[in-house]
Amino acid sequence: MGKYTAHVRSDGTEQSIKDHCENVSEIAGMFAKPLQLPELARLCGQMHDIGKYSARFQEHIQGLIGKVDHASAGAQEIEKINNGGILKLMAESVIAGHHSGLLNVGSSKFALASDGTLQDVLLRN
Repeated sequence: MGKYTAHVRSDGTEQSIKDHCENVSEIAGMFAKPLQLPELARLCGQMHDIGKYSARFQEHIQGLIGKVDHASAGAQEIEKINNGGILKLMAESVIAGHHSGLLNVGSSKFALASDGTLQDVLLRN
């Protein structure tokens, strides 16, 4: 598949995932400057919609199937980072909840499948 679409406007104009994530990254970085976290915000912007590269999401954007979870993919990629502490957790939370709102973090020790916590999202395949 050569073309990956993030959004289709009402006039039929399509925005690529790459362009969308770069735009969100730039804007997020600007908003996070007063918090002294522009790099973290830019990373979240770059990663927030990588799940839209999935074949299932592309079927959704074409109207072939219903809603598809695309938000968890970016959080799952951030989870692979070996360090980061609270900033890593913040990024995972922001990315996983960018449509639904911030999730209860839960506990990696006691995570239950489908409990709706961030830990549940990070364990999904």
